[in-house]
Amino acid sequence: MLAKSTAVFLVFVLNGVVFGSWAARVPALAAQVGATPAGLGLSLFGVSVGLIVAAPIAGRLCAAFGSRAVMVLGCVTGFVVLPVLGLTTSPLQLGLVLFVLGLTVGTLDVSMNIAAVTVTRLLDRPLMPVFHAGFSVGGLVGSLVAVFSAAVHWSPLRQFSILAVIGVAAVALILTSLPAEAGSGPVAGQVTSLSPVHRPSGGLCSGCWP
Repeated sequence: MLAKSTAVFLVFVLNGVVFGSWAARVPALAAQVGATPAGLGLSLFGVSVGLIVAAPIAGRLCAAFGSRAVMVLGCVTGFVVLPVLGLTTSPLQLGLVLFVLGLTVGTLDVSMNIAAVTVTRLLDRPLMPVFHAGFSVGGLVGSLVAVFSAAVHWSPLRQFSILAVIGVAAVALILTSLPAEAGSGPVAGQVTSLSPVHRPSGGLCSGCWP
């Protein structure tokens, strides 16, 4: 079984992979749905709306059911939604799927930060910069996968389907190592503003990783 800190770090990485893998394929998705620049902008607006809607809801879900359940739900759903992006055929469909993706990523952002706060308090060590660096690492990995997929002429659907299988399998492997403690109200409220998607992630903290 992995240490809780390692498991939470991997969730940050997986979230970054989800975000980086689809964002780097926006040109291919735009061509796939035949979106004009204006239409593409409106479609991309869907993910922002989803993130905003998810933030206050996710904190309450963590308080009620624990961060582990919400993290697993957000992570698995995020990977499952990716292939659906590859099936969209219109800007409206793309926008709606991106809204759902925003909901899942937003839910995962809040729950994984609550879990990170829990682990940091348990270990009494400054691990938050390391966790947020994990998101950046995942974003880089997702972007590199997208670059490779574009270079070998894989469709977004093929790329996203392969990532979905790998991502869901990874979640299954770390499931039992994730902290299951329910987040308290104050912590949940604070963490909704800590999402690494919305702010620069911290650098690696020398000597603070267990």
